[in-house]
Amino acid sequence: VEKLEMLSNFHKGLTMITGPVRSGKNTTIFALVNSMLNLPIKIQEYSSPVELLMPIVQVDYQGSTQALADAIRLAKKQDVDLAIINEIPDNSIAFGIRDLVNSSIGVLTTTHLDRVWYFPHKLKEYFGEGFKDLITQINGVVHQMMFVKQCPYCKDTVLTTEIDKPVRVFLEQFGVKSVKVSKGCSHCKFTGLQEKGMQPYTEIIIFDRNTKRQLLACDTPSDMEAVIYDKMMESKQSLDHKISKAVMEGELHYKSIYKVIS
Repeated sequence: VEKLEMLSNFHKGLTMITGPVRSGKNTTIFALVNSMLNLPIKIQEYSSPVELLMPIVQVDYQGSTQALADAIRLAKKQDVDLAIINEIPDNSIAFGIRDLVNSSIGVLTTTHLDRVWYFPHKLKEYFGEGFKDLITQINGVVHQMMFVKQCPYCKDTVLTTEIDKPVRVFLEQFGVKSVKVSKGCSHCKFTGLQEKGMQPYTEIIIFDRNTKRQLLACDTPSDMEAVIYDKMMESKQSLDHKISKAVMEGELHYKSIYKVIS
């Protein structure tokens, strides 16, 4: 929450919300926008379709990439401070976004990504060989995934020696020797999982000055990936750390770890 609040204070540069399909990316964007509504800035959204009516200007480009590109070009003349762009459909829109960012217009957008440290590869995919030019303009990257919560009423302690080897090896990295497993009861209709119990977990990297300097010193997206990976592991803010803790405490079933094992 603290890092999301920090990102909501950036009204210039590029902020990206990433994750798999149906991981709640748009919900996070709406939450960030909602926290900015009382600020003296002009926010404009570009979506197809507009999913949630907000008290800001919302442009439905009706699936036309050309219409979206035209609308983005108009943003500078319309004195937009922050542009919300739901997904980047192709490279032409990516370069339109770069033009906005270089014109001191903030951009908040979403994209599909497996983990936060793969972001440099996505950056190169969008912006080609000039992708490093965007590094100094990035505020941060939020990566989120959805998990099904366990029932809190029927948990038993299970030693990691009794569970699947890939999961056991993963948990041992974090010193986890036992986990809480819901066996099923009347509260959870004998499944062990909460009804409608979806919970998002996130990993977030803020691109501070030191991070940008380290990334700019890299030659390839793979080198940048290693920098981001090391930072997430050293800070213990990766999904690996958060999910292993949630499994140990019984919030999630240990099989949830398969979603983050790569």
